[in-house]
Parts: sequence; structure tokens; C-alpha cells
Amino acid sequence: MTPEGKVALHDWGGTWEIKRDGRGCGIDGALAAGETVTMIQLKFDSTTLVVAEGRVCETTRHRRMPHCESTVLLQVPALEQFVENISREHSVLVYGSHSDDYRTLGRVLGLDCRIL
Repeated sequence: MTPEGKVALHDWGGTWEIKRDGRGCGIDGALAAGETVTMIQLKFDSTTLVVAEGRVCETTRHRRMPHCESTVLLQVPALEQFVENISREHSVLVYGSHSDDYRTLGRVLGLDCRIL
């Protein structure tokens, strides 16, 4: 998903609370600014799929933060509803407008698909 067409997995990583000890992993790459993205998240209840669309504004590099090498700033019209509906902080992003595709996926899998 990066403009260069590749990302780097520097190390098996973790979070601020879980140090880099092999119990997690973090991928590091820059997303293409200006691109439309569809964000999806399967809630902890495993029955609800939350979907919203947005646009990539920029990727920010974080030096000396091994638990978070980069973050992406997104413009999301339905941000408040998205945050109210998700059950974790990490979402899956895919380039393009794919809400209808995920609505179909939700129907096929029997999920409550919330398009925001």
C-alpha cells in the first residue's frame, strides 16, 4: 500500500506496554497521500463489521519511538460514528472506495455490517 510498493518489518514488535519480545509485530510504511481508503474493523463481538471511507493526508515518522514508527493522518467524514462503533484502535485499510464490497461480504458471512 505504500507509494514505493513495499513496507518494512523491522522487528517483531509490540506496544508501549508490551516491549519488542516476539509477542507481536509492527509493519512500517508510508501510505500514498491523497488516496481514498476504506477502513474496516471486525468488532470484538465477531458479529459486527464497521466500515468507513476516508482519504490519506500524510504519514508521520516517529523517531525514538520503537513501539510506533509511523502514524497516518486520515480525513474521515464519519469519524465520530466510526470511533463510537469500533472496539479497538487498529483498523484495516485498503485503497479505494469499497463499502459496497464489504456490505456484500457482511451479508455473505452473516455479519451486521455498519457502513458509516
